[in-house]
Amino acid sequence: MKEATFRTRATAAATALLIVAAGCTTSHRPRRTSVVPVSVADGDLHDRARRAAVAASSVERHDGFTVGIVEMDDQGRFWDRRQLRALEAEILGQAGGPEDPGVVLTVFVHGWRHDARVCDANLACFRELLRRISLDQREALAARGGDARPRPVIGVYVGWRGLSKTGWPLEQLSFLDRKNAALRVGAGDTTELLTRLDRLRLVLNGAKRDASRLVVLGHSLGGTVVYEALASIFKSRLAADWPGVDVNGASRVIRGFGDLVVLVNPAFEAERWRPVHELASSYADFSRRQRPVLVVVGSETDSATGTWFPLGQWAATLLERTRDREQRAALRTSIANYEPFVTHRLSRADLPPGEAGPRAPTPRVRGCLCDLPCDATPVDDGHHLLAAPAPPSSDPDGPGAGWIGQPCEPYRRLGPLALECKAPGRRRNPFLVVRAAPDVLHEHGGFFNPYFVSFLRRLLIDATAGTTTPEDLSPTSR
Repeated sequence: MKEATFRTRATAAATALLIVAAGCTTSHRPRRTSVVPVSVADGDLHDRARRAAVAASSVERHDGFTVGIVEMDDQGRFWDRRQLRALEAEILGQAGGPEDPGVVLTVFVHGWRHDARVCDANLACFRELLRRISLDQREALAARGGDARPRPVIGVYVGWRGLSKTGWPLEQLSFLDRKNAALRVGAGDTTELLTRLDRLRLVLNGAKRDASRLVVLGHSLGGTVVYEALASIFKSRLAADWPGVDVNGASRVIRGFGDLVVLVNPAFEAERWRPVHELASSYADFSRRQRPVLVVVGSETDSATGTWFPLGQWAATLLERTRDREQRAALRTSIANYEPFVTHRLSRADLPPGEAGPRAPTPRVRGCLCDLPCDATPVDDGHHLLAAPAPPSSDPDGPGAGWIGQPCEPYRRLGPLALECKAPGRRRNPFLVVRAAPDVLHEHGGFFNPYFVSFLRRLLIDATAGTTTPEDLSPTSR
């Protein structure tokens, strides 16, 4: 009798738990059901009725920039291929003819606990970043002078069900499940999406005098999506160009994907990075014209990748075989927290030596608007970043000359920040793994803050201008 009562109560408790869990599960469906572009005026995102029209469309046209939204399901398939076709039509429409400026394409893949809803905090702050990129470009062109026209700024927001559970503790416990979903999204149609955007960039550049640019950003599990989609491309290009010199001994410029890929607090294990690290480390040297192709940045205080990720990986890899302790450690540690692979540290340079600032603030999102105060791009940065690239013949050491294995310079000033190289880094290594101090990048979701965005904007402007590397920006030495 007692045993029957216990089983009945256990069954009831389990049923109740399943009902609660199901009730806290977000719907598995696309958020954007229309592919008709909608113009977004000031105040539209404040008004509930006007916001509904924006929330339904996969193409948002704002003053100074456009956002195209493409959504993936939990198995990595496009929810609606019409979203992709509408995005491509928008890009071609804004690109204009051969005499018109190229376009600036910025892809953002959000991470854990986010999706494509109109007021999602990541989407709100991505809109603000695009607005700032548009203003940066105009300010830099004004500083340069002349009659050059700014490129249209088009953002691509890749939506997936990063938020699958709501409410504590189910939302926090969803990380491992969402990591597996991110791997499927990265291995699915995301590769096709990114490849088609890159091909579109190349087609435009073959027909226009002014080049179009493509930058890909991934945050958190969105970084996992991007790396899963592009890792084979990076590895194959590194292997194809090894050992980094041609038959005449001139250094090769390693090709990346698009113009730049940046992963912020990415949630994938260091072991996945090992082939890239070992291939890049085996190069004889890097060209003086080499620019970054893949930049990973992780916060030193990121609890999601620093604490929860190792716990999840411990459970997920408990029965897996590894060759030694070092490999097991790399399998259970996120890439930006694995010291052997870290190449740089990012910190504040606008403070007295040895002094740390307060932790970087988390962006404030009210409704659909992100409060992201940013400094203006310095005029000298504008001149420098938009200067025409020097022809190869101007290299004093001859075309294709490299650094002959020299270590990277220990300290570089980037506006209010400093990028410090960790030995034994190689100069102009195009694959950077950067640890960011908490006064620059704090915790997992704090990347939309004035200091880190200052670094990100300089990377983006540099990539879209097509001229320099971070090591070229306002160099100083200690």
